Amino acid sequence: LSLSGLGFAILGFLGGFSLGPTAFREDLAWVKYTGPAGRSLYGGVQHLCDESTHECFRLQDADCILLPKTDAHQHCKTCQDAAKDMVVPIVLCTITYFLYARNTWLRYTGQDSTKAKVMSCFSCFFAGVNF
Repeated sequence: LSLSGLGFAILGFLGGFSLGPTAFREDLAWVKYTGPAGRSLYGGVQHLCDESTHECFRLQDADCILLPKTDAHQHCKTCQDAAKDMVVPIVLCTITYFLYARNTWLRYTGQDSTKAKVMSCFSCFFAGVNF
């Protein structure tokens, strides 16, 4: 189970931080948005890509003012702010999943030690507190 958790954490990390317009990025997109005139965007934590042209740009560079004067403008700003705040927890989550999987594997293969037990517990606790 810990290895599958690590696999999902890595896939989420790659989907959130992958660069460039690729099918891999499109499949693991954190968000898909269909805007006015049918323009479709997909992206992760730091980039958005246009589905038709496959051009990507930084989420922070997106101009929220161009959106219709509805709640979309405020949602865009909220999304930009949340994306900045999510970077550190995502990295910490991936690291703690890796540490937990590694120490669990050490214990499973008979290389059990006090350090492996403590680090397994620490990784679980820290990952839980992180979110």
